[in-house]
Parts: sequence; C-alpha cells; structure tokens
Amino acid sequence: MLKPLEVAAIILPTRELVAEYKLLDPRFFFYRGGVKGLICDAVVMTNGTALTTDGQSNLLGSMIEDYTNYELECLHSNVPLADDVQDLSELEMIVELIEVDVQKFLDTFFNGQQFEIVRFCQWVDDDLMVYARTF
Repeated sequence: MLKPLEVAAIILPTRELVAEYKLLDPRFFFYRGGVKGLICDAVVMTNGTALTTDGQSNLLGSMIEDYTNYELECLHSNVPLADDVQDLSELEMIVELIEVDVQKFLDTFFNGQQFEIVRFCQWVDDDLMVYARTF
C-alpha cells in the first residue's frame, strides 16, 4: 500500500467491474469510451464531492451532455435515435449503478483510506492504471 502523500502508479484490478457492465457497452456508444469510459471517469470523479450544484453527479451530467449532443446530431441529420438509447432514465440509472459499484470497489481496494487520483487513467486490457496518493 502507499505511504501517505506518496504518488505511485497503481493498476486497479477492474476486470470484474468491466465484465459486469460490458454487455451494456452498446447502449453507451455515444459516450467517449463507452462503458469503460464511464468507469474510468467514475474513478477520476471520486475525488472531491463529484456533485454539481443541482445535486447531480458529474458523471451523470457528463453522460447526459454526450447523450444530448448525440440526440441533437440525430435531429439535425433526420436520423432516428438508436433503439438501445431511447430511454434516458434507464441510462441514468445504469450510470448511477456504475458510480456506486466503482465507489465500493475503490473503498475496498484502498481499504477505507482516503485517496486522490492525481493523473488520469489509462486502460491496460480491462484493468485501470492510475496515479494516486493516499492521505
């Protein structure tokens, strides 16, 4: 484990988490990186409160922004929305589940220690490499 305030590259064993949501990846084709992008962003956004002023999570807000951009592109191109992404409330629920699962994973991995992701993540297969420090 890290010494307090020491920054180190850590490989987070996220394979099971990725596998759990992999079947839903086609539903998030509009989000940069799909489900893996959501998981990576959820890990990064665990720093601080990760909530906007309206109480919505930054991850949910990011997903809704990408969804809205996709929706506008379809509207301007006279193309119907893909069947997999018709129900935004269902997608919101999935994002909230991802956030909860990522938080549980990180709490377990860091054994309850406070931590900070200091550099963005990079995928190594289905594991996630981050630069982090603990307090």
